[in-house]
Amino acid sequence: MPEHSAIEPELGPLSDSLQIQVNQLSLEPLEVLGEALFDFAEASDLETWLAQP
Repeated sequence: MPEHSAIEPELGPLSDSLQIQVNQLSLEPLEVLGEALFDFAEASDLETWLAQP
């Protein structure tokens, strides 16, 4: 059975690449992501956020 992200109910199914990137985040970036998720409408918003330096 595939692993499901807590993000998926908000953004829909994530690509394997996005799932791996999120899983590799340390605690501090995960906390920031948790706040940013409120502003995301689709998976591409997550992609853009993850691409930021």
